[in-house]
Amino acid sequence: MQKEKNRIDSSVYDAKYESYLSFQDHIPFVLHPALVRTAHTCTAWANWHDNPELQMCLFGSGTVHIDGSAYPFSENDIVYVPPGCIHHTGTAESLTYACLILDTEFCRDAGFDFVRYASPMHFCGGDTWRTRMTALIQTDQQKDDPLRGMRLRMEAMQILIALCESGIKSIQEKSLSAAGMDTVDAAYENPSYRGDVSSRAGGNAQRQNRDTVKRAIQYLQLHYNEKITLPSLAKQVYCDQYALMHHFRQMTGQTVISYLNRLRCLKAKQMILDGMRVSCAAQACGFENLSYFSRTFYKHIGMLPSQCEAEKTAETVFSEEKLTTSKGSENF
Repeated sequence: MQKEKNRIDSSVYDAKYESYLSFQDHIPFVLHPALVRTAHTCTAWANWHDNPELQMCLFGSGTVHIDGSAYPFSENDIVYVPPGCIHHTGTAESLTYACLILDTEFCRDAGFDFVRYASPMHFCGGDTWRTRMTALIQTDQQKDDPLRGMRLRMEAMQILIALCESGIKSIQEKSLSAAGMDTVDAAYENPSYRGDVSSRAGGNAQRQNRDTVKRAIQYLQLHYNEKITLPSLAKQVYCDQYALMHHFRQMTGQTVISYLNRLRCLKAKQMILDGMRVSCAAQACGFENLSYFSRTFYKHIGMLPSQCEAEKTAETVFSEEKLTTSKGSENF
């Protein structure tokens, strides 16, 4: 059942940017199974990132603030935080909740409609959602299971499907309730509407700057393997290059080039671990000069690409030797 949200006049300007560019062992999410918050331990900072996030209240109660709106958060409540939304979870008493941050590429490959679900969602998940989240947490703890990665991807997909089903129901309910409302208010209440309070009220410079940085990050994630310059990126997000450079560093704590190089190196590392040659991985991730790629890779990853390749080779040889030994034991 969809719960009503309350709008608040809270400041969301001092928000910390979090980067989730690398997901370990092909597991398409970061999971915090039981975050505990009290009135004294709640962080003072809101945060935002480029990944879809799901929060489920396990015990207690609190409030989730998303882009200036407050959502009550009690046992079995589910809150969906879309990519780029500034959010903060707090409580005046005590709160325990699970937090699931999904890999954007995993969601995109699964057919998740980021435009349709561009606004937050808040609903009561009930026992079904608790069962799904519990299954995910238990599977994640089975570190010795050789099929752990596959099972986790399956569990994550089930949660994504459930989110979409809840989203469709939510949109239908809101469309019906919006039928008798003023056109502008109805559009704002509809989850498919992509604007925010600031754009409807005439805009706020700081919010607009953050939106520009978000668009720049989204473009870099989609086109990291192409030739990108600061002027060309600024043109894509309709911003002056010097203003973009300033706002990007102010809001993410790093330069555009540093962010892009780190993203490229993380992608290249995964390609190398998947068996691709170093030179091919470098080219596939937008590096034209192999020497520059090696230096940049070492700076951001902490090892040379060749060391990463050797590490993968050693791992493969060890696995093959283990398999041969196992077969030999069976024959013996």
